[in-house]
Amino acid sequence: MAIATGTLTITITESLDVGTTVMDTATSVAETLTCNDIFKRVITCPTSEITLYTTHASAVAGSQFDEDKIAYVRVTNHDASNYVVLRLTDAESNEFVYKLEAGKSFMLWTHKTAMSAKDTTDTGAPDADIVSMEAQANSAACDLEILIASVS
Repeated sequence: MAIATGTLTITITESLDVGTTVMDTATSVAETLTCNDIFKRVITCPTSEITLYTTHASAVAGSQFDEDKIAYVRVTNHDASNYVVLRLTDAESNEFVYKLEAGKSFMLWTHKTAMSAKDTTDTGAPDADIVSMEAQANSAACDLEILIASVS
């Protein structure tokens, strides 16, 4: 029996209180995705680099996803004080590194032609698929929550 398709609703709302005045930024993003593949996990990230997930054009299993179908990724660092370094690699073996502070989240909305990390003179549009995300805690292990949603 096949598992039914589900709906993932992602809501981001911003509000700013500057003491005497509340300045509602009126920015509210609500995205609804029809998903048939959800991956959610809490993992302890050590101080040595680990692979959180990979992508492939057709081979999908375990923590490997179809690069064309990833619609949303969120990684949340649940540690109270330590940061985590996220390393994203594209299909051309280019990488970029992002420092995910304690208590913060990192989100991606797509993987297909989503990255360009060649050099500082590359001003063109993103032209490569994201193929992997690795993580490494800076000074002590951190709990990371990973959510990946793929569309049908």
